[in-house]
Amino acid sequence: MRKRFWLISVLATLLPAMLIGCARPKEQPQGKLPKEKAISVYDHKTGKKLSMPIEEYLQGVVAGEMKPGWPEAAYAAQAIVARSFTMEFIGRGGTNQMHGTDVCTDETHTQAYNPANITAIIKKAVKSTRGQVLTYNGKYIKAWFNASCGGTTARAKEGIAYPGAEPPYTVNKECPEAKYSPPEVKHWTATYKYGELDSLLQKLGISSVRKLEIAKKSKAGRVETWRISYGGGSKEIAGQDLRIYLDPMRLRSNVITNLVNGESSVTIEGRGFGHGVGFCQWGAYTLAKEGKSASEIALYYFPGTKVEKRWQ
Repeated sequence: MRKRFWLISVLATLLPAMLIGCARPKEQPQGKLPKEKAISVYDHKTGKKLSMPIEEYLQGVVAGEMKPGWPEAAYAAQAIVARSFTMEFIGRGGTNQMHGTDVCTDETHTQAYNPANITAIIKKAVKSTRGQVLTYNGKYIKAWFNASCGGTTARAKEGIAYPGAEPPYTVNKECPEAKYSPPEVKHWTATYKYGELDSLLQKLGISSVRKLEIAKKSKAGRVETWRISYGGGSKEIAGQDLRIYLDPMRLRSNVITNLVNGESSVTIEGRGFGHGVGFCQWGAYTLAKEGKSASEIALYYFPGTKVEKRWQ
């Protein structure tokens, strides 16, 4: 499960697979498919640059992103999404400027990676989706994902303050995650002393915090912009940016259910875990339990896309 991330819905109900895309991946004749490539990986623990087949790397990603004992279809769906994320990310330069590699093992830069947690079922799930990616108009999609969307997935602009045009496949979509998500995901509380907020927000030039307010909420009920009142005036900040400043392990999402500014502290209550954009891991768990295939799960969270096999 993602620790940060920093680091995640088109219609109100689950659509039949025929409306969200073919559940079977679109394959080219095997003779025309290229062979799997190796990618370079910067290991933050050792400081070494590694080279490995992308499918081997993805086993470590799935093991880092999801807990042990999950349904195989959820692992397989995560593999499709993570493979798509990786290829689109590498296409934009990856971590070349930071580390001189395609990717790295720091989840705040790319994705979680934990090869120590790889199991036989994870290996099987990744192998079953070998080479499969999500595409839109023939291009790899921006396959964002999160632990728990809080009941409705987020658009990129409301979830991560994405500066570009909203991708057509990142939408507000109802998610059945609550059926299986744990209590700490369904409801959480974070309390901050005003003095603590001063310390956490000092990089923004903020001190003597007096009040934290919701400046703008999306139609889906997610906080897009916060307003901070302090000694020098007030400042507005994007929802995901504030999560990063205030520690996304504490301010777990921007689906806020209650906000109380007290005399010495502010208490925030909410649900979900992560930015909420795209693929919801606890939602994938639920859909897998309900018998959905890996392709059906991936397509549910990225409507209008296709599953294609890009290498042998």
